[in-house]
Amino acid sequence: MLKKLLAATCLFVLIGTVRSQSTILVSASDTLRVDTTITSAAGHVIQIFNLRNSSNTDTLQMNWKVTLNTFDHNASWSICDPNLCYASNQVGSVLRYTLLPQQPGIMKFDFIPNCTSADATFRVHTWASNDSANTTTNLTWLYKVQTTCTGVKDIDASQISFYPNPVRNDAHLSIPSSFSNGQIDIYNLIGSKVYSQAVSREKDLDLSSLETGLYIARISENGKVIATRKFTKAE
Repeated sequence: MLKKLLAATCLFVLIGTVRSQSTILVSASDTLRVDTTITSAAGHVIQIFNLRNSSNTDTLQMNWKVTLNTFDHNASWSICDPNLCYASNQVGSVLRYTLLPQQPGIMKFDFIPNCTSADATFRVHTWASNDSANTTTNLTWLYKVQTTCTGVKDIDASQISFYPNPVRNDAHLSIPSSFSNGQIDIYNLIGSKVYSQAVSREKDLDLSSLETGLYIARISENGKVIATRKFTKAE
């Protein structure tokens, strides 16, 4: 009887050890709202959720995916998790990031209405795959955006080339001959702009000053984002 009692006690202790109580803390709340007017085609809105792994010992292997997106098809957007940034055409499946014990991080959403007024909802579901307590949350961005800018003609993003990839020192941007009042902006993984250049023709870009790593290039005409390109800066 004593042996059975000891075995049951050991099993209880083992189960109690395996069950993780890690949680992901989100501020502010789990929903962000914006009600704004965009006055130019280049106008955009950035909203950030601050995340933190509340555990003192456990590393959280987090997953996330977009579960709701009601933005107009003329709008463009990008999203960053605590590790990487993604353009809208790169998000379609489960993506992953890691949070160390007590580590903070961000989920950042950058929305460009491109002269389209609309109410929209964007939702990301994020959860921990290694947490027996099933850490999970929904992050929801609610937008009510009015625009007073004037729309411009569309250019097919497939007509724009950015190469080579990876980039060592120089990159080449190829754009249509009808392209006017253009600009290329390059962002690092935390969403900071690290390079900006006006363009109206094919152009060679000196990117030797960028540190090695992953970047997103955003090409726009008259303030409207036409294409985004993800690339690696090599040594």
